Amino acid sequence: PLPTSTIPVIHPTSLAPLPSPTLVRTYVVQPYETLYDIAVKLHVSLEALAQANRITDPTTIQPGDLLIIP
Repeated sequence: PLPTSTIPVIHPTSLAPLPSPTLVRTYVVQPYETLYDIAVKLHVSLEALAQANRITDPTTIQPGDLLIIP
């Protein structure tokens, strides 16, 4: 067995805090909404919204689609 003097002691104050869980904001597309309408409503850029959802053609969203809000 190792002598106790060679075993490192970890003090609780030296431990890094655990990262907080990341919350993902989502939005359900409503009838007659465009991607632009949603971007304006949620205060995000149209480009960021399209990129976060891998949308290359903004006219393809449908009511009920779940979008990730960056």
